[in-house]
Amino acid sequence: MYSTCTLNRNENDEIIDRFLREHEEYEGVSFLENAGEPFGGYKAVLGASGPVSDGFFISKIRRK
Repeated sequence: MYSTCTLNRNENDEIIDRFLREHEEYEGVSFLENAGEPFGGYKAVLGASGPVSDGFFISKIRRK
């Protein structure tokens, strides 16, 4: 798992995409199917309105 508390693409999907390009022995893993939302490898989640939460990024990868 890789997660950040930012929505900055430089710290999120660009990091994961580069890692997967440079490490072919790893792959992105789909997750959140039980929540009704299948995502392949990573997901940026926007924060709620107001002070309740900020956005964040989460990724799941595994060695093939």
